[in-house]
Amino acid sequence: MSAGVRDFVRRANETKRPEDSLALRGAVLAAVMTGMFALALEGAIGATTALMLTFLLPFAYWVSWKRRAMDNWHIKLALTAAALIALVRFLGQLSGIATLDEVRFPLADLFLWIQVVHGFDLPQRRDLNFSLGSSLTLMAVAGSVSQDLRFGVMLLIYFGFATAAFALAYRSELEEDVSGRLSSEPPSKGGRAAARKIPFGEVGRAALVTLVAAGILFMIIPQPAGIKTFSLPFKVGGGGGIFSGGDLINPGDSGGDPSSRLGGLAYFGISDRMDLSVRGELSNELMMRVRSSAPALWRGSVFDFYDGRAWVGDQDEPRSLGVGPPYTYPIEFRSTGPRSYINQTFYIEAEQPNVIFTGGEPDQVWHDGAVNVDDLGSLRTDSTLTPGQVYSAISSWGAAPPAELRASGVGELPPTMDRYLQLPSTLPSRVEELAREITARSTNTYDKVKALETYLRKNYRYSLDSPVPEEGRDA
Repeated sequence: MSAGVRDFVRRANETKRPEDSLALRGAVLAAVMTGMFALALEGAIGATTALMLTFLLPFAYWVSWKRRAMDNWHIKLALTAAALIALVRFLGQLSGIATLDEVRFPLADLFLWIQVVHGFDLPQRRDLNFSLGSSLTLMAVAGSVSQDLRFGVMLLIYFGFATAAFALAYRSELEEDVSGRLSSEPPSKGGRAAARKIPFGEVGRAALVTLVAAGILFMIIPQPAGIKTFSLPFKVGGGGGIFSGGDLINPGDSGGDPSSRLGGLAYFGISDRMDLSVRGELSNELMMRVRSSAPALWRGSVFDFYDGRAWVGDQDEPRSLGVGPPYTYPIEFRSTGPRSYINQTFYIEAEQPNVIFTGGEPDQVWHDGAVNVDDLGSLRTDSTLTPGQVYSAISSWGAAPPAELRASGVGELPPTMDRYLQLPSTLPSRVEELAREITARSTNTYDKVKALETYLRKNYRYSLDSPVPEEGRDA
């Protein structure tokens, strides 16, 4: 490299005002390390990578502290080459990506190595601010894959270090401003003391104003009616599930005498037939984790025929939803009217029936493998779900206001509802009499349904210990 070019590179990389606050550097490093540990805790990076970075990041910050007042032009050239290598490595990882969702993991890896490379050259406050901002990306990726409240602990720790870094950066800026004034008189002792004092009051008031403003904006800005997404998480997992052959397979249903207590790892009602006289026991074993944008009742098996003791679902061969993902729910099963949409991701922890759950009526499903639908709209896979498997869904429920439902709830129900209204001839007459008594004051279908809901809620308690009905008695 010629002398002229070398001098130009040195002048371009000359440090104008090195950051001397060791506390600020420590707070930024702690925030970056917290983001790295959060990724490791959620499994986004491997244990070997986390262990390596545990030693490499502090070493990089120590080097930048020692050389903060130097031009470091030769280090910058080496770091530029290292950054390019990290980028090439990232592009190579993208070639093995099966879904858009999986881009998060190599992206987190790229940001981590950029943190390491950048950590060797942090002479000024703006460089530290860049590292602090990049650490927020690490926390965002960790939060996007978290499945429990462990991430909340890491988030609290992170914001503690980030707040300290902001306060220390502000104090350092005040001290720099005081020392840089062009004055014939030195600053007073009181001025220097004020510059060194951490403005906790100002930081607290700013945080409060930000929270209030964010809350107001959240309430007044219209929320989107639907969910805009490219892809939701899904992966095949360990495999080795039980092939269903089109049937519903429940590995937790042990069968047996209905009067006995049936234990197992899955609820016995997930099948083609749900016997209401069977009494089951549910274990406390973790079966799955679910991330959802809103709470909702899960929908799995659908039944339409009641014989006085059991509900029976569709017995015909289900049909395929075509090539996916995403798989689109058939239009003939979709409800009309205003809808609210939610998304859910299911992380399988133990072997499950080959049923696709959704919070409400499914819309689209991301699953690595075939998805079938029966004549009642139940979704199922070709084999039981196994540990490590992940699938996601966008689903919806009715969003029509009560006034609209009351207005439309008068008249005959459509013929498509007939199959769900069948009742056995042996149904006790007292059931019908009680239903008419509860809904006597209601003038429309909506209010009748709400009256029944209220009556059941006030007069009955759900229990797994209810008595088994006698033979011949309606369940």
